[in-house]
Order: sequence, then structure tokens, then C-alpha cells
Amino acid sequence: MSNHAILNNVEHNTLTVADQRLAEHDNDHMCAALTLSELRAAVQDYPILFYRSPNESSPEPMAIFGFERNENLFISESGWSNHFIPAIIAKGPFKIGHQQDSSGEMNQVVSVDMEDPRLNTIEGLPLFLPHGGHSDYLVHILDNLHRLATERPDTLAFGKALLDAELLESINIEFNFNTEESTRLTGFMTINEEKLNNLSGDALESLAKKGYLQAAYFCIAAMSNLGPLIQRKQQKESK
Repeated sequence: MSNHAILNNVEHNTLTVADQRLAEHDNDHMCAALTLSELRAAVQDYPILFYRSPNESSPEPMAIFGFERNENLFISESGWSNHFIPAIIAKGPFKIGHQQDSSGEMNQVVSVDMEDPRLNTIEGLPLFLPHGGHSDYLVHILDNLHRLATERPDTLAFGKALLDAELLESINIEFNFNTEESTRLTGFMTINEEKLNNLSGDALESLAKKGYLQAAYFCIAAMSNLGPLIQRKQQKESK
């Protein structure tokens, strides 16, 4: 069970995050939500599909790491095999919340899950410098939290624009490795490239002005990473 506390350099001045456990903790993610600005980096490594959660009206782009629940094919004993890690994962056991001050105004605060097994006071990446300033690691965490908070509305608007233009379609991926049991990936959507290319000039211009057209083509290009991901799965199954 989570136990979030507001992060501060007095109570948490000796708190560290065990770096060697970061990859181990990330191993149970088979996909992760991406922000709009992350698509350019994600296209280098991951297939990108769209998923609409039950509590959201708009789908959002997801980096795909595996084909089964709790499967991350980019994680090995030595850690992540890719340089780019989505902000939603890289943020670690931290999140942004809001707290009311004495004047009644709501202010953003950063909280940390004190029950997270990566936290300790013995070894790992420090959050604060000896004099109380932010460590490089905490600056990195804060950058990721800021990106997630500020870009989410535009990322959802991107998904809605694709949905409204009827550019998204369901995709079912199925394959096997000479066995009777097939591996399936369902519940996601992808961009129909033919429909995108056949949009009217006005529709294309509207997407382009918002940066959505380039983002859409990033997602399409990322599908070329599906083959290498299947190869990773095959290598895992053959061990």
C-alpha cells in the first residue's frame, strides 16, 4: 500500500533511491504512456500503439515493451537495454500533488511513496545535497514530473484529434514460434496510414499546426520496431 509524504530536505535529507533496483522494479511494465514530446525519442526503440483507459475519453500513445502482463523485454540483469526511458517510469516513486496553504491557495508539491522498496538511507542515488540543495537525480525526477503534468492535456488532445478524424483502428497482433500456443497482443489501436495520407488539405493543415501530423508519423514509423520486439520475445522463449 502506498504511503505518500510531501518531499522536503529536512525529513528526507538522507533519503536515497537504490539505483540497482530501478530496473528490477521496471520489469513489470509491459507498456508505458508517452507524452507528445517523447514520441521523437521513443520512435527509435519502441513500437507505439494507442490505448484508451476506461476513465478517459481520449486514447493516448503507449510505448510497448512486451506482449504479456508484467513483461518488459527491454530489461535484463544489467538494466535497461535502451537509453530512452519514458517519464512515467523514470519518475520513480514520486508524483506531483496539490496542497492548500494558509491563504487557501493550492500549490503544487512533490510527494514520495515511503513504502516503495527502492527507498533507503544506506545506498543509492541521493535526493538532496549535504547543504540541502537538489541533487542531479532529483532535478531529473522533477523534470520528468513537470513534463508529465504539463504535457498530458495536449497528449490527450492529440489522441482525441486522431479519434475524431477516424484515423485510429483496432490492431490485433498474433504470432507463434513453431508451437501450438500463440502470443497475442490485443486492446490497442494504431494509426491508419492510408486514411491519414488521404485527409483533405484543411484537415492535414489543422493537424500540422498543432504538431499532431509529425507526431502521427512518428507513431507510424515506430511500428517498424515491432519486428525487433518479436525477436526479443523469441530469444526469451528459446532460453
